[in-house]
Amino acid sequence: MDVISQQIMLSDGTKARIKNIDKEKGSIKILLGETEKEYYLPVAFSKGIIIPITSETQALFVEIFNYHRNKFDVKIIETYRNREEKNNRLFDNYLKNRFKFNKYELWEAYKNFQSNWDLEAGNFLDMLKKSMRFAKFIENNWWQPICGLVAVTEVVPEEVRSLFRELFAYDGDGRSSIQERVEKFLTGMEKFSKMQFGYKEKYYQDVQTVSLYLLLFDPHNNYWYMDWISSHEDGSDVRIDQLLIDFKQYYNFCDNVLNSINKSLNMMDYLRNEQVAFNNTQEDYHILVSDILRNCSIEHKYRG
Repeated sequence: MDVISQQIMLSDGTKARIKNIDKEKGSIKILLGETEKEYYLPVAFSKGIIIPITSETQALFVEIFNYHRNKFDVKIIETYRNREEKNNRLFDNYLKNRFKFNKYELWEAYKNFQSNWDLEAGNFLDMLKKSMRFAKFIENNWWQPICGLVAVTEVVPEEVRSLFRELFAYDGDGRSSIQERVEKFLTGMEKFSKMQFGYKEKYYQDVQTVSLYLLLFDPHNNYWYMDWISSHEDGSDVRIDQLLIDFKQYYNFCDNVLNSINKSLNMMDYLRNEQVAFNNTQEDYHILVSDILRNCSIEHKYRG
């Protein structure tokens, strides 16, 4: 299927031409005037960053998306097995790099959320703003999911309340239903966001954001998902789209990291001297694992 030189559309309506597609790597190179850009196609396509115009291009994009979805279902399982020998390196990187950002901000976001969250609040919007105030540390100039969440809630507060009600409703540890609950929340937020604002990439809610909501609500049973995985032979990191992640497998991976903490002398020394945030509860350990993986995601230290 030859789609080279065919036109595609970008999320802002700009048209570009396809220069090259590598199915194995999942990469697409486009020409925007004289400028060449490269994207990881499964993510760019599923998030509407690049939009096919012709039926041939649409069919090829779907084919490549499905190919990488199946491919990474396997790779995620392979990558998350037998990680014990690499966890010490992960911990060393965390202890070395944790001062590059506020090492307490995840705990602060959790404590603030717990102090303010009330699903039955009469003024849901006001309660949501207070609860998510400290979670805005994840935002930057290009991606503002908390602002997007608030903007949608300003227009349809009861609908957003219902989405959170379903997201936070589960029995036991919630792992049997987490995939369905997260996808339902994302679908609902995308629907309401598009109805009100059209497509705004910076307001985009993804798995990383929703898993943070779950962690803040119930860290005893949840982890914060980091959207990274080392996949290419050259060692480069790629973002994995929400449709490609298996939450049960990711949580099993996090459990493995958690179990390794008590076996690491460096980590145990750190926790003995850590008096501000850590109280040796299950909740604290899950937040710690999430913080370790966040650091790993930022520093790109955890190679497959």
